[in-house]
Amino acid sequence: MESNIHLRWATAKDALDLVKLNNEFNGVGITEEEVIENLSYSNELVALALMNNVPVGFACAQFYKSICYDGLSIQVRHFILKRFVGCFPS
Repeated sequence: MESNIHLRWATAKDALDLVKLNNEFNGVGITEEEVIENLSYSNELVALALMNNVPVGFACAQFYKSICYDGLSIQVRHFILKRFVGCFPS
C-alpha cells in the first residue's frame, strides 16, 4: 500500500491533533486553547505532517531578529514524527 505524505502549515483547526501529538512526545499538558493562542500570537511557525490525511507529526520553528544577522533568523526547535514499523520499504 502506498502512503500519501503531505506537509502543511498548522492552523487553529489542528489544535486538538497538535495537543495529542505533543502529549505523546513529551507529556506536556498544553490545552487546545493554548495551542490556538500560540498559533495566533507567537513568533513560532508550526508545520503539520500528515500520512493518508492522518496527523503523524509536526515541526516547530521560531523566527526572530538578531544583531548577529541582517534580517530575520529562523531556528527549527522541534521535529516530532510518530514511529511506524513497516511503513517504508527498506
